[in-house]
Amino acid sequence: MPTLFTGVHGALVIVIALFGLTFLLDPCGGGGDFCLGGLVAVSSFGVAGVGAVGLAVWRFGRRASPLLVFDCLLVAVLGPIAISSSPDGPASLAVLGLQISLLLALAGAAISGRAVVAHRIEAILSLGVLAGLATLRDAGGIGVLIVGLVALAVGWGLTRMARASPATEPTSAPAPPPAA
Repeated sequence: MPTLFTGVHGALVIVIALFGLTFLLDPCGGGGDFCLGGLVAVSSFGVAGVGAVGLAVWRFGRRASPLLVFDCLLVAVLGPIAISSSPDGPASLAVLGLQISLLLALAGAAISGRAVVAHRIEAILSLGVLAGLATLRDAGGIGVLIVGLVALAVGWGLTRMARASPATEPTSAPAPPPAA
């Protein structure tokens, strides 16, 4: 049964794969002497494959830390690119793909943070991986760790809000007096 968690991450994997497919079908982007479309396509397929492996880990092991790291990497790497890109010009489809991927990765990071924060050991391990990735400049640098910390904080807040929902939380108002 599909859930919001698998739906967001599945959509993210599909968008990234379609993004790569557009570069594979038109490697030069309408012309030019320097065509990197094939490289971008293969890289996009690789990233989509990593997301698919993360979904498989979630499906069979109920561990969300690979998807949390995946989402944090995407946000840290694609965020500055998507924000600084101009939507005008011939590459507007690429910019739209980047922005959709970024929004899905942001939502996925919050949902993954909620799933990871429920397991103390998994949260510590994923923070260790994010801290290790923070030392690599090409992997998003310190932004990966910051996005991960924010995602875990949002996940913690979502978990606390779910526990304190009005359906399970007793009201503090006194009960009305019985009718005479």
